[in-house]
Amino acid sequence: MKPSAPATPPPRKRDAHATRQTLLSTAERLFVDKGFDGTRIDDIADKARVNKRMLYVYFGNKEQVYDEVLRHNYQRLLSLGRVTVDPSLTPVQQAEAAVRRYFRFVADNPTYVRLVGWESLSQRSSPFLAQFLSAGLEDMQAALRKGVQSGVFRKNLDVRKLLMSINALCITYFSRKSLLEPLWNIDMSAPAVQQDLLDHILSLVMNGILADPSATASATRARSSARTAAKQSSRGGRPRSRKSPGGTSP
Repeated sequence: MKPSAPATPPPRKRDAHATRQTLLSTAERLFVDKGFDGTRIDDIADKARVNKRMLYVYFGNKEQVYDEVLRHNYQRLLSLGRVTVDPSLTPVQQAEAAVRRYFRFVADNPTYVRLVGWESLSQRSSPFLAQFLSAGLEDMQAALRKGVQSGVFRKNLDVRKLLMSINALCITYFSRKSLLEPLWNIDMSAPAVQQDLLDHILSLVMNGILADPSATASATRARSSARTAAKQSSRGGRPRSRKSPGGTSP
C-alpha cells in the first residue's frame, strides 16, 4: 500500500496591513537613499518581495507612496508641537526648550533630514516641504510672541525668518555629517559633540533675539549650571571630592 501524499497546506491569508507597512518601510529606505526620481516602483516591489500589483492596489502610484512616506515623517515632526509647555517658564526658557527639542528630533531622525534634503532639490511641487519647514517649532512661535510683548525679545523680530534660520541651523549640521566628521575630526553621534553644537545654536539664536544683549551671558551661565547639575545627578547627586596634594580631601 502506497503512503498517502502529504496534504496540501491551505493558502496563507494575506495580511493587508502588514503588506502595506512592508511596502511603505521599503519605499522609505529607497527614497531616503535615492530620492524620488532615483527610485522605481519595481525597486520597491523587489526589495519588499511583494507583487508590484499590490503597490498599485494600496497606493495607486509612485507619487502617492512617496507622499505617504512624507506624511508619516511629518506626523512624527508634528508630535513636537504637542508637548505641553510649562507656563511657569520665562519666554527665554521656553524658546530655548523649543530649539532644544527640535535639535534633538533632527539628531535622532536621520530619515527626516535626508527626506527634507531630497525635497529641497526636487522639481516636484510638493506641499510637504513647506510643512516640514514650519512644523515642530510652533511652541517657539508662542514663546517669541510672549517675549516680544514683555520686552524680553526685540520688537522688530521677523518670526518667519527666524524659524527658517533655526531650522537651517539644526538640519545643516546633520545633512552635512559626512563632510563635517572628517573635516573637524569629530563623531556627530557623540553626545558631547551634539551638546556643543546645540550650545552654539542656542547662543547664536539668543544673541540675535534678546532685547538686552547682556542677558545672553546670564542665559549661557544658566545652561552651564543646568548641565553641571544634571551630570552631578547622574553620578548620584553629589560632586566628586578632589584630593589635596597630601592625599586628604580639602
